[in-house]
Amino acid sequence: MNINNFKNKILSNDKKTHKFSSGFTLIETMVSIFILTIALSAFMSVVASSLFTARYANNEITANYLLQEAVDGIRNERDTSFQKQVRIGKASGWYQFKEIYGGNNSSKCFTANGCDFEVKNVSRTISACGSTCRPLVFDVNATNGSLYNYGTTGSNSIFRRKVVMSINSSNTNQIDVTVTVDWSNGSKPRSRILKASLTNWQQ
Repeated sequence: MNINNFKNKILSNDKKTHKFSSGFTLIETMVSIFILTIALSAFMSVVASSLFTARYANNEITANYLLQEAVDGIRNERDTSFQKQVRIGKASGWYQFKEIYGGNNSSKCFTANGCDFEVKNVSRTISACGSTCRPLVFDVNATNGSLYNYGTTGSNSIFRRKVVMSINSSNTNQIDVTVTVDWSNGSKPRSRILKASLTNWQQ
């Protein structure tokens, strides 16, 4: 092998080595970054959607709990009124029950604007709502047994609860109760309604 052939062979090997050891080109790098950005954007979109769905479901569950809590509280108040009257030998529990919520003079809960009240509070104060009812307060350290209440500690929640009561038009011994809970998921207003009928089983 002559010297010229040897030099040519070495130069040829150098070119091949240089070709295989070269890195990404600028265009290849930009395409890779673009694909990675698209993948990350899709992933973040899925995460954000999952978080919103979880919060939405949590709010729905809380609203249903607040609806049922109010109905159960009113029903319990009716039964307690009846029992008190039985103990003292009177049969006016139905009247006493209606008096608590304003049914004997069409006030408090027996108006179109409705009312709100502390369900777990034994000495219950009924507050007539204006154009809107008060927001429930969320208090993780609540001492009255309810995380959502109208206490002075905690912070205002996104939930408002309204109770509207009326004497049934065809049966004066029946009260129709409509409980509404309103809140917002972001900028979208939401509302849930629960209706119940309470009768005078003392008659």
